[in-house]
Amino acid sequence: MKNLNGLLLALLLVTLFTASSAAQTVVEFWPWWLGTFEGYLNEMITDFEAENPDIKIKLRNIDGNMAQALVTAINAGEAPDVVNLNNPVAYTFYTQGVLEPLDLYLPEDARDEYIDDLWDKTVFDGTFNYAFPWYATPQIMIYNRDLFAEAGLDPEKAPETWEDVLEFSRKIKKNTGKYGFSIDIKPWEEIQKVGEEVFTKDLSAVAFNTIKVAQRIAFFRTAYQEGLIPGNLPSYQEARAMFEAGKLAMYPVGVSMVKHIESNSPELAQKIGFGIHPTSPGSAEKIQTPMMNLVVLTDAEDKEAAVKWANFLTGHKPQIEFSKLATIVPSTKIGLDSDPYFANANSLALQAQTLASQSMVKASSLDITAAPEGWDEIRKLILDEFKDAIRGEKEISETLDYLESRINQIIEELN
Repeated sequence: MKNLNGLLLALLLVTLFTASSAAQTVVEFWPWWLGTFEGYLNEMITDFEAENPDIKIKLRNIDGNMAQALVTAINAGEAPDVVNLNNPVAYTFYTQGVLEPLDLYLPEDARDEYIDDLWDKTVFDGTFNYAFPWYATPQIMIYNRDLFAEAGLDPEKAPETWEDVLEFSRKIKKNTGKYGFSIDIKPWEEIQKVGEEVFTKDLSAVAFNTIKVAQRIAFFRTAYQEGLIPGNLPSYQEARAMFEAGKLAMYPVGVSMVKHIESNSPELAQKIGFGIHPTSPGSAEKIQTPMMNLVVLTDAEDKEAAVKWANFLTGHKPQIEFSKLATIVPSTKIGLDSDPYFANANSLALQAQTLASQSMVKASSLDITAAPEGWDEIRKLILDEFKDAIRGEKEISETLDYLESRINQIIEELN
């Protein structure tokens, strides 16, 4: 009888375990180029599963073309549940009707955890939010402290406004002969920085023929005419090389650049300072902040479980822990300086991260998501015309009038 009772107990336990396993929801999660951080992701999965024993996370890191991998999986009926995408790619998949509106599964105050502007950028249809903002890489201003000192500027003081950038550049040019600053000209970002939009909400016409945009072009024209910026209006890579060679005093870049310099150019690391990316009240008030998101696909078997996982991983505490491993900044309203690890930072990269985190109140994703047909042609046209206006080859008002007329014509013909 004793052996029989033991057998019955074993059978009961197996039955209970099998029933429990069968009831467990599996959420398949695809991060993008994060294989290096698989240990961190597995730790977060362990924490989440401990809080949600009815949900199991299946991790598959994608190194390569995420869009292609996702399209293939969707067409094969093997789509994952939660996917890591940037804003432009997320919007493209939204237009194909494969992203689930998250608001249907969230309390009304869910957005309160995230930076307002980053959350708003994922409300693709004007009503629903289709992505959780995840990690961000806001821009900061790095500068050459030696060139500042040579120019008679305080090497410990970064420019705070764009007006400061112009004033500092004049002293640098006069006293060192070097260029003051450069940026990778992206007109669609500059348009949004001053609070304007590239297109109307219905994408039927241009919306940037405004005084604020004209003033922003005039700012760069002044810098060009006075020789404060390189005459060829260099690309990101070209300007970066000039900065590293000591030919350029100030350069706004993503926060991860500081870690690159610290790791690969120790001599240059001794010379650099950094500050919050310049803004100007009433003018260029926003800071470009490329970000990655988590989306939930409409094919997810258990959408509520998928949303719960995505919400958890983009929460404040998991993002803080991720920031300790990668040169990124959380998309949440609680900054890095809330954690002693960053408050007592002694490396340049960690100090830059903390500073960038403090600037997130002005963070905005200025990538173009919604655009009419012909965007590639329109984008090149805007870039070429803006550069001509900056060089003084055309009057600014003439440039904006022409762009409005020509782009509206393109939209009418293609849409």
